[in-house]
Amino acid sequence: MHKYSCWEWTQVSSIFCNWSQTIQKDVSQSHTAIVTGAANGIGRAVALRLASDGFNVAICDISSQEAALKVLKAEIEAKGQKALAVVANVSVEKEVNDFVSTVVSQFGGLDVVRIPFDDFPI
Repeated sequence: MHKYSCWEWTQVSSIFCNWSQTIQKDVSQSHTAIVTGAANGIGRAVALRLASDGFNVAICDISSQEAALKVLKAEIEAKGQKALAVVANVSVEKEVNDFVSTVVSQFGGLDVVRIPFDDFPI
């Protein structure tokens, strides 16, 4: 059983989860993660790490990154995990809602969401 605390993941990137609990991943169950801004950089690294740790991964980025998303999707699938790549702009509420609905529909649920803080100005 792996445990991912919010603190551990924030050392690599920003991740939203319930700060009072730890995400527990039982290898006998399938878990799904969303990673936004996944085409490059930290988002890409987080997506690959989650796939290596046994998560199915849904990735999204803006339209100019579509080719990189396709490459990343293939890399996730090569690790034996399911992957979904969607062009979506997280600053557009409808695109976010459609993306999350598609993920839940295709994977049956959602366990982890990784969104960079710079996507949400404070």
